[in-house]
Amino acid sequence: MMPAAGGEGENVITIQRIVRAVRRRLGVMLAVFALTFAFVAINTFQLQASYTATSRVIINSRDQKIVDIGAVISGMPANAGIVDTEAEILRSRSLIEKVVTRLDLIDNPEFNYAKAKPSALANFMAGTKAFIKGLLPFGKGDAAPAEPADPADAKRAELDGVITAVRNAINVNRLGSTFIIEISANSHDPKMAATLSNTLAEVYLDNQLEDRKSTRLNS
Repeated sequence: MMPAAGGEGENVITIQRIVRAVRRRLGVMLAVFALTFAFVAINTFQLQASYTATSRVIINSRDQKIVDIGAVISGMPANAGIVDTEAEILRSRSLIEKVVTRLDLIDNPEFNYAKAKPSALANFMAGTKAFIKGLLPFGKGDAAPAEPADPADAKRAELDGVITAVRNAINVNRLGSTFIIEISANSHDPKMAATLSNTLAEVYLDNQLEDRKSTRLNS
């Protein structure tokens, strides 16, 4: 007696079933492909060149007494910690804030994203989110109005955001075991990259002069 093949036949995967399944989901697959292709194309189009400029400052160690002769012989300065401390000062938000103020970067769209025009990618993502939100039942309700922020707090938050953006665009590193600190700045504009690195070096030197004057007056 031959076994019944009805149940087994339903579980057999045939080419015809695969074709029918693909046809049923063809629209969704094409939509996903189109969205992915558009996202990659727009993202690639939005890529911008990045330029790096470098400045260097030398830490004056003449006032420091070197007592560890072994450290000098081995090539490691005894007061290497001073150089590392100065490098941290160059990275500090207080010094970067002076750079932002001196160059008026609060109005620069590269570092103040609130001033930048929405990119094609941002518009595409916003439109996609709005489209998906409109399809969802819970996405059609009106959102609660946001409470107005305090102008002083909003201004400070905007400044903090610019300081963070500028700080992220700057790298400060000690050059080997020397007393030289290298400042590298990145920007989409080569002139801005050079201005950032040079201005940070100038602000640092001005800050050192102010500290020395204050020390002399208080002594």
